[in-house]
Amino acid sequence: MDSRRSKRLMSAVIALLLLVYVGYQFYRTHHTDYKTETASYFTASDSLSVSGVAIRKETYVDYSGGGVVDYMVSTGDHIEKGGQVARVYATEAQATAQRNLESTESEIEKLKSLESAGVAYASDIDTVTDRINETLTGILSNTLSGDFTGASEKRDNILYLINEKQMIAGKVNNFDQRIKTLESRRDTYKSAAGSPEKKLVSPAAGYFVKDTDGLETAADYADAANITAAQVKALQSTAHAAKSGAAGKICGEYDWYFVCNVSADKGDTLGRLISGSGVQLNFPFVSSGTVPASVVAVNKSGSESAVVLECDRMDKALASIRNETAQIILGKYSGIRVSRDSVHFAEVTVPAKGKDGKTKEVKKNVMGVYVLNGSNIAFRQILPLFSTDSYVICEQNPGKDEVLTGSTVSLNDEVITEGTDLYDGKVVK
Repeated sequence: MDSRRSKRLMSAVIALLLLVYVGYQFYRTHHTDYKTETASYFTASDSLSVSGVAIRKETYVDYSGGGVVDYMVSTGDHIEKGGQVARVYATEAQATAQRNLESTESEIEKLKSLESAGVAYASDIDTVTDRINETLTGILSNTLSGDFTGASEKRDNILYLINEKQMIAGKVNNFDQRIKTLESRRDTYKSAAGSPEKKLVSPAAGYFVKDTDGLETAADYADAANITAAQVKALQSTAHAAKSGAAGKICGEYDWYFVCNVSADKGDTLGRLISGSGVQLNFPFVSSGTVPASVVAVNKSGSESAVVLECDRMDKALASIRNETAQIILGKYSGIRVSRDSVHFAEVTVPAKGKDGKTKEVKKNVMGVYVLNGSNIAFRQILPLFSTDSYVICEQNPGKDEVLTGSTVSLNDEVITEGTDLYDGKVVK
């Protein structure tokens, strides 16, 4: 009796399991949940993050005496050979008086310029008002970014614009009294300033940099193309210290080098860093823009390679860098972005000409995605331009001969990122 009951129970369990399995398969086939992502336009950069060192042709502006150095140029300014870099005064009071003298003479010149222009500005009051507002915005921007030199220059300009507006509005006819007061101050400043003890001139033509770090002669500029990975490491580990007996330096060439080490495990990247090829350098902690550069050399040494990049752009920020973090941008790719999880391979049949010249059908595996179009699933071929671990950038308008399936992914397609039993032409509910 027990045996019969056991058999009946076992049969019931098996029947129940079969029923559950058939039901699950039916549910999977007819009620599959799909997750989709909208295909969008995207631009991606193929880049490599590195730490490197700037090598420039640098010459010290020698000065080891006492006194107060009053600079006449700022970091990043271009200067000719023999051009005046600074004046040396015996005291700070003399240097201050000289700066005040120059500021006063500039204001006098501007006021006289306004008077000579007279009513020529009569119809431009709205334009001047706009320029005042624009200059105020510029001062605020300079101050927030720490560019106090730029803010100071705009401050002098805004005083000129305000005086100009007064002339246009008819609130003043001339600035004779103000000019007379300024001329009196000028004479006082001139007397207090006296004459400088010495003038410092540029030893070469180039870009002036006020600060020194002791690495100006640590690397051979003329032989930078042959630098080794060990030499790059040595430069990176050298402590920075201001050069004694120097009042600044001159970057004497437009061209300068950025050298860095890249490890052997970056083989794919190294393969694309071919001598003579062009790249872009981004210094995220220095500037928001990119600097064009060319690959001069990739010098392999053991497990690392020293990469030498040559740049021909110079400005205030670039003139001051030494050890810096950078991104080497190998290329930029724009196209349709799809999730890497959405990429599949499908077999398609296409016509092809054989060696005998006859056309026959052959099967090929092509890369693509499945898109949800209403209640239908369709396979769309993709032609990748660039990919990461999370997404793929696809060509937006590939040539007709490249698209073997007759259609490719398009903007705003609902691309399936999760789902099972996917195939072209499937109808879903």
